[in-house]
Amino acid sequence: MIPNNDPRWNVHTGGETIAKWGASISQDLSRIASQEKAQSLQAFTRAIRGLAHLASEIQQEDAAEALQGVGNILYGSWGKEAGFPAIPREFRVPKEVRDKPPLQPEGTDLAIWAYEVEVGGKTQYYAIAFQGKSNKPLWNYRFQSEQSRNTTIKETIETRKSVLAEKAKRKDDKKQFKHSLEKGDILYSSWGYDQTNVDFYEVTAVGDKQIVIREISSRVVSHSTGSEKVMAEPGDFVGPPMKKNPQMGHGGRPYVKINSVQTAYEWEGNPLYRTETGYGH
Repeated sequence: MIPNNDPRWNVHTGGETIAKWGASISQDLSRIASQEKAQSLQAFTRAIRGLAHLASEIQQEDAAEALQGVGNILYGSWGKEAGFPAIPREFRVPKEVRDKPPLQPEGTDLAIWAYEVEVGGKTQYYAIAFQGKSNKPLWNYRFQSEQSRNTTIKETIETRKSVLAEKAKRKDDKKQFKHSLEKGDILYSSWGYDQTNVDFYEVTAVGDKQIVIREISSRVVSHSTGSEKVMAEPGDFVGPPMKKNPQMGHGGRPYVKINSVQTAYEWEGNPLYRTETGYGH
C-alpha cells in the first residue's frame, strides 16, 4: 500500500479526494483481517488494495473508470460489512460530462448531467441525476429520444420541488406548533417486541413549550388467554417527574418521546390492549 503522505496521491486534480478515500481504506484493511468473515472478504480486500494503488498511480479519469466498474461491490454487503466509504460522487459522473457543470434547478438540491453519445452513426441520449448530498445517483438512464429525456428531467425537478416544499412546510409547522395539553391529561405509550406493553403518564405541570409528566399505575378491566385490557389510574404515581417537550404528530396530534423505544400520545379514555402478564417473551 502506498503511504497516505506519498506525493503521488496528489499528482492530478481531485487528488485530495482520492487521498482521503485511500486513507480510510488503509485504516480499515487491518480491521478486516480480524473479522469472523475475513475469509469471505478476501477477494473484496484484494480488489480494494488494487484500486487504492491504481488511484495513486494514474490519472483520476482512468481511476474513476475502474472505481465505477466495481461500484456494485462497494455498495454491496461486503462494503457495508467492512465499513468502507461509498464512492465519491465525482467518480460516478460519466467521463463525457465530468468536466462540465451540472444543471442545478432553482428551488431544488438536484444536480443533473445530460449528454449524448454517437454509436454507429446514431445519437444515444443519456442523463444522470443526484439529489442532496447523496453519492449514489437518483437515476442514471439512457433514453429513446431527447424529448423523453427532457420529460423525465422536468418530472424529476417538479417532484423534488414538491417534496422539498412539503418538507419545509412540515418543519415550519413543527416550529410554530403549540401543544394543547393541560394539567391532569393522561398520556399512554403502547410498545414492545413480540408482546404489547402499555404505560400511562399523567401531566402534572404545563408550560408553553414544556410539560412535566409522571408514570401512573393501571388496572385490568377485562382479559382473555394471553391478553387483557387496561385503564389508567390517575393520581396513582409510580414514577418520578419527567420534563418533556411535546411535538406535533400526524394531524397536529401532540406526542412526547419517553425514551428511544417509547412514544406517548394523549389517551382518549378507552381500555387499551396489552399482553397478559406471564405471556410474551
